[in-house]
Amino acid sequence: MEGIEALCIRAEDLAAEPAQRKSFDFITSRALTDLTSFIRQALPLLASTGAIIALKGKVDHTEVASMGSNVRAKCNNCLPDQRAYSLAVETYVLPFSQSERSIFTIRRMN
Repeated sequence: MEGIEALCIRAEDLAAEPAQRKSFDFITSRALTDLTSFIRQALPLLASTGAIIALKGKVDHTEVASMGSNVRAKCNNCLPDQRAYSLAVETYVLPFSQSERSIFTIRRMN
C-alpha cells in the first residue's frame, strides 16, 4: 500500500516530540489497560479528521458504561478542541478459543 507509514512506538514517547502532534490519521493500540488513559495519550497526536482504534480483550461493560457517549467529560477535558467525539464499541468472539474481544473507535464529530 502506498502513502502509509506504520510506527511501532508508545504514544507517550511520540507525544514528547512536538513535531508529531496532530499528525496521525489513525492511532491504534492493542492490549491496552485503561481506555481513558490511552485516549489522553493519543488525542494530542490525532489529526483533526482522525480516529483512534483500540483493540481490547473481553469487554469491560463497566468501562463502556462509564465512558458512555460523552468521551470529553470522561477524559477530564483532555480533548484539544470543542468538537464532540463519538465512541463506538464492537464486540466479537474468536472462532477457536471462543474468547471475547472488542474494538473501540473514537472519532471527532463535525
